[in-house]
Amino acid sequence: MDTSVKSPASGAAIVDAHGRSTREINEEIRALIAAGQREIEVLHPGSRHNLAVGILEPARLRFRGDVGYFCGALSDGLEIEVDGNAGWSLGADMMGGKIVVHSNSGSSTAPSIRGGLVVVEGSAGARSAIAGKGGVVVIGGSTGYMSGFMNQRTRLVVCGDAGEAFGDSMYEGELFCGGEIANLGSDTLLEEPTDEESAWLAETLEPFGLGPKRTWRKVRSAGKLWRYDKKEFAVWKEAL
Repeated sequence: MDTSVKSPASGAAIVDAHGRSTREINEEIRALIAAGQREIEVLHPGSRHNLAVGILEPARLRFRGDVGYFCGALSDGLEIEVDGNAGWSLGADMMGGKIVVHSNSGSSTAPSIRGGLVVVEGSAGARSAIAGKGGVVVIGGSTGYMSGFMNQRTRLVVCGDAGEAFGDSMYEGELFCGGEIANLGSDTLLEEPTDEESAWLAETLEPFGLGPKRTWRKVRSAGKLWRYDKKEFAVWKEAL
């Protein structure tokens, strides 16, 4: 049953999620996109998990309330706006597009993303932007431990403080922190951003009002863990 209506003000299709299952909500969103609708608002999302997952068509979705785990995961080309909080694994494995959360997010924000932009205007839990393979993740507040773990090519920007083991075992990419870093993860270096990187930070943050200017620090890989020493490998082999 199609419960969507048009919003006279915005021209968006309105999907009322009240009392409906995640499957029903996602099926309606997909049907609207397939019919050519590109502006959709979802009312009463009720912190449901797995909303708007696996959608590979461009569209703008606005959730008028909190969303649960994996919102926008496995997507490509979506623009998602959340008027509330988001649960764990926001935007997991997304390939492109943009997600903006106007409050806070849970742990594992934007894990393993390959592209696009994820912005959490508030704070995030632990393990933000782990195993990132591209794209940009912005946390307007602070983030918890192990953020940037095993990062490969993602740029993570934390405007507030970063928890323990920041950037642990990262390969490439850059992490930027405008607050205090509890401690660095293994095989990382702390540097000052270049002028070009500082300009990029200002340009990236300005649309979201995440100023004022901070004293930024950059974290990158020291590269010592990129490959095993043959002697070290022999020791591990003997131990196993």
